[in-house]
Amino acid sequence: MIRAKGKLNFALYSLVTTTIIACSNAQFSTTAASAPPGVTITPTPTPGPTTTTTPTPTPTPMASCSSNSTVPLHVSYAGLSNASASINLHNTGDGHYYGNVSLNYTSGGNQYSASYSAPSGNNITIPSLYDNGTQTSTFNSFYNNGQKFSGFFQNSVGAVVVSITSVDSGGCASGNIYFQNFVQTGAIQSPYRYCWFIYNGPFNCRDNSIINKTSTVPGSPYTAIGSFSGLPINQAFQ
Repeated sequence: MIRAKGKLNFALYSLVTTTIIACSNAQFSTTAASAPPGVTITPTPTPGPTTTTTPTPTPTPMASCSSNSTVPLHVSYAGLSNASASINLHNTGDGHYYGNVSLNYTSGGNQYSASYSAPSGNNITIPSLYDNGTQTSTFNSFYNNGQKFSGFFQNSVGAVVVSITSVDSGGCASGNIYFQNFVQTGAIQSPYRYCWFIYNGPFNCRDNSIINKTSTVPGSPYTAIGSFSGLPINQAFQ
């Protein structure tokens, strides 16, 4: 479930695949290469019999970035529309990222919003718990030479994984957002650990592929919300 302002988050139910079409900005040159030296010129200029004109290769169009860290989210769930994601993260100084991920969408004619976070700082030390002193955002990082990113973010009813699958030469990122809702059992989450540090029970949101950076796609019970492109890395990750 995703939380609306002032009410419990909307539950997402059926998967639909959509495609993002990014804006393109291409430049083309029509300048031809000059004739090679040594060509004889007659009173009526005529290139030599071996002279050829080679056209300049057409550049590959590049996707353009959004003007800020909010990008359209092309949802993979039926019943949602007008969706967007805002990603605002900050480097801890050692390559891990804390901050907020906000989702906005329309469902059933109503507008909803939900915010998920990974805080700065370290886990408090409690002898009975794991990961004492570990940086809270330790699993949120780039890898594969800066081409991929994955990380966990949480609110009171569930968690999301933000995955970046590619970054083009202009610094525009493409990726996906996945979610899982916590099982409602009446239990209360420990205030001392975020869900990616909880190993068992209804508040466990860990995923080994995200933790170990072996894939940008988390396994069950995570499900894709949708995909995005044109996210400016230098604004979303500061």
